[in-house]
Amino acid sequence: MRFLIALFFLAACSCNAGKKLPPQEPTPAGPDLAAKFDLYMLWSSDFVAPLAGWVDASCDALLFTGLRSVYVITNVQAAERAPGEWGRRPTSMPDCFDTGESKSRISRDQLIGVGYYVWKSGRRQVAGDLVDYANKHKGIMGPGLKSRTKMSAALKGTLIVLADREGVERESWPVVGIEDDFTRHLAALHLNLRAEIQGGMPESYREWIEEQEREEPTNPLYAYVRARWIDGNYARVDELLMDTTKWPNDRLPDATNFCGGPWVIQRNVRSSDWQPCGGGEKWSGSDWLFVAALRLGRFAAY
Repeated sequence: MRFLIALFFLAACSCNAGKKLPPQEPTPAGPDLAAKFDLYMLWSSDFVAPLAGWVDASCDALLFTGLRSVYVITNVQAAERAPGEWGRRPTSMPDCFDTGESKSRISRDQLIGVGYYVWKSGRRQVAGDLVDYANKHKGIMGPGLKSRTKMSAALKGTLIVLADREGVERESWPVVGIEDDFTRHLAALHLNLRAEIQGGMPESYREWIEEQEREEPTNPLYAYVRARWIDGNYARVDELLMDTTKWPNDRLPDATNFCGGPWVIQRNVRSSDWQPCGGGEKWSGSDWLFVAALRLGRFAAY
């Protein structure tokens, strides 16, 4: 079945015609979820680095900081080296490519984070600069492996829409169906962003979205995307966000809840990343806050 779905989407991903899945407006959330969001926002501020207000200094920092900018005003552009040219973390920090920590200075997945930042900040020129840079450099967004730095038609299409421009890639939508755990997570993020900025998504994505939730029924990201774009049933999303075995109500999660770090929803729920382990690591709750912000409509006021 998954192979057939993959073939279907490889053929259909550039089609923007036909029946649409419109956004399903959230039902009112209970006061407990809203209160938990406020507490997590307060506690997560302890993780904010003095440098540019980022909570992540890894080589995936741009992606996760861009997602965080949905609910906290954040200087995401601290990682912009020049108009349209980006690194993985603030320019005042050592560059991941130069230090050998990454095989590319930038990658498509990191730019999804920039897309979310543009969506909520309204800074369309940021997206326009990325499109201009891609056009000037034949789609290569920086040094390193071209398999990582080459702009995809779908991502360029998303940036074109965000920049309110015209272009043939405007009709290209994310390809889904052949992914590992991390790229399935990226596909869900990209698809959700594209649907938000265009007011819906092609009906052809329904089966893929439903399959992700069947595959990972305890991952709140996939539950949210299903609720937002298919049936409007947010009860399961709320249930997962209120699961105290993973995200306690009286503190932020740590390694006694799961080992997968501050963005565990990028990992398959059947993996050891979702299991508790030893050690004193504490997590920022960034992934929980991102999904909860989407669910509650609690967005940063740029």
